[in-house]
Amino acid sequence: MEFLRQFWSAVHPDQSLPPAPKAQLAAREEKMAGYLSKTQDKVLNLIQTAPQGVDPSRIEMAFGPTLAAAQRALEVHRSRIGAK
Repeated sequence: MEFLRQFWSAVHPDQSLPPAPKAQLAAREEKMAGYLSKTQDKVLNLIQTAPQGVDPSRIEMAFGPTLAAAQRALEVHRSRIGAK
């Protein structure tokens, strides 16, 4: 979740704080997008290494909102990169 927060704070910086240089925000956005692109693999790894008896669908369901949010952030990132 922290990667999502960091990504969105780079895309939409807090206006009440002094503005960060655009290059710094772009670099942070790119870095966080890299982390977010690994979210699906991390969840799959959790499913594969779950203790025996743990229902994999429960893990998928628990991480579903996070996966959806990461996918949405990556879509926004791709559209922003394409727009530049």
